[in-house]
Amino acid sequence: MSAPTLRLGRLDPARFVVGLAVVGGAVTVVGVTVATSRQGPVTAGLPDAGPLTGLVGAAARMVTRLAAVVAVGGLLVPAWLVTAGDVPSRCARAVRAAAWTWVGGCVVSMLAASAQALAVPLPRAAVVPRVWAFVAGLDEGRALMATAVLAALVASGTRLARTAGDHLVLLGVALLAILPTAMTGHAATAALHVAVSAGTAVHVLAALLWVGGLVGLGLLGRAAGLVPAVSRFSGLALAAVLAVTLSGLLSAWWRLGADPAAWRSGYGALVVAKTGLLVVLAALGAVHRRHTLPALRRGSARAWWQVMAIETAVMGATLGVAVALGRTATPTRRGVVALPHGGVTTVDRYLPEPTVLRLVVEPQGSATAVVTLTVGLLLVGLAVSQSTAPRRDVLRGAGLGLASVAVLGWLLLGGPGAYGSAVLLMHGAQLVLAAALVPPLAVAAARVLAPAASPAPRAGVADAVLAFAALCLVVYGTPLLRLSLSSEAVHTTVVVAAALAGLPVARRVRGADRRLGVLLLLGVGLALLVVLARWPGSFAPDWFNDLPLDWADPVRGTGVSERAG
Repeated sequence: MSAPTLRLGRLDPARFVVGLAVVGGAVTVVGVTVATSRQGPVTAGLPDAGPLTGLVGAAARMVTRLAAVVAVGGLLVPAWLVTAGDVPSRCARAVRAAAWTWVGGCVVSMLAASAQALAVPLPRAAVVPRVWAFVAGLDEGRALMATAVLAALVASGTRLARTAGDHLVLLGVALLAILPTAMTGHAATAALHVAVSAGTAVHVLAALLWVGGLVGLGLLGRAAGLVPAVSRFSGLALAAVLAVTLSGLLSAWWRLGADPAAWRSGYGALVVAKTGLLVVLAALGAVHRRHTLPALRRGSARAWWQVMAIETAVMGATLGVAVALGRTATPTRRGVVALPHGGVTTVDRYLPEPTVLRLVVEPQGSATAVVTLTVGLLLVGLAVSQSTAPRRDVLRGAGLGLASVAVLGWLLLGGPGAYGSAVLLMHGAQLVLAAALVPPLAVAAARVLAPAASPAPRAGVADAVLAFAALCLVVYGTPLLRLSLSSEAVHTTVVVAAALAGLPVARRVRGADRRLGVLLLLGVGLALLVVLARWPGSFAPDWFNDLPLDWADPVRGTGVSERAG
């Protein structure tokens, strides 16, 4: 029986992407205007960057949100929604353009955030060196820097990605790129930091998959694989709706509680508006599942695209409200105590002196790591559900994939994670272990679950090690080390980047080449650890000097209590 022919008329599905950007941008301008009008006049005599700086920052944030949505949607198509033969070429072009736009939006957001902090008006701030130098001193600036690097990896990776497995890896990087900025702001200053941060990240990731999936279907357009792609997306959308709803309700309750005054504030009003829009989206999703999806399978696509047009516009409005919500101060309610230093610290001041056992089992709480591992589990689940291998092989592949996530979880949440920002040598060991242990398990899982998506690389053995060697030089030879030690999100990103840098060696075919590649990788790692152990005072000494730990001072060998005396 042949597949039904879709009757789309003259409707171009790509217009939905444009509509999302226009509607989202318009709502952002309105929302930011309303939010900033409630903040009151500027105190006389104090310097101010001016209203233009805030509006430019909000517009740049909106651009980054839209670019992330388009990038994720374009990657979902080849990674999950359709087979390789049905992917339009414009999906790759859309991902590449969106990813570079994402990078540009991050750069503008950095400039606007630093200019506001230093009260330097735009556009003069763009030519003031101290404005750019101050970016690394802001939590938001560091988060945007990490996001820009990961978005650039996505943009560059589209030139090399050929298989569903390649696009699945890029999809994971794109989802990871949204985390640093999602973990700053209100989530970082909440009283229940880990709970609120994890809930916020889950909310953002689920919404990104949901909205991005719709954009992916719009990019797919009239392709022959639209009907099976819609069927695949239907299940993913249902899970995303549940995750968005639950995480959104919990985050709102943790921030506002049952305080009526908090809900009557500008922040509370935006939360109510966003909730209402999510209810509308859930209702439109139900219409899709009950009516338009069966009609689409029968070959009638008009009702599907009509409902999707409304859904896309509402999603654009929701993104605009989300940006306005991020720029609105959270009301202080009874029982909430502000945490020092933004509520975020990478080192527990009561962390005990390391022993061999503690370096292995000491627990570490990290919301960024928890959400990163959730993304890893999601990727394993997608790979398992997409696999056509026999049942026994699927179970073995799932076990290998879960093992790779478990090892990464130990590095981030176990002893290495607890001491990674307090002991320089353990920080280096994290990167070496991530590159040596996680990729072999992940590659073995991919070869079992999707053999065709895991071809052997063509680069030489030495070239395969260059990625990890370059990462070590960048981390320990630039200010990125200081950012990694002081920022939870950047630290998680660096460890995950080390795991990705080990993939070229793990993808080598079995035999002498692979053994040589592993030996070279371990050699680079050993050389790194020797340098860190021999010259610890050459790497971020100010950070280790200021740690609130009596035993942690690798430079002078004295503790906080002795320095205070």
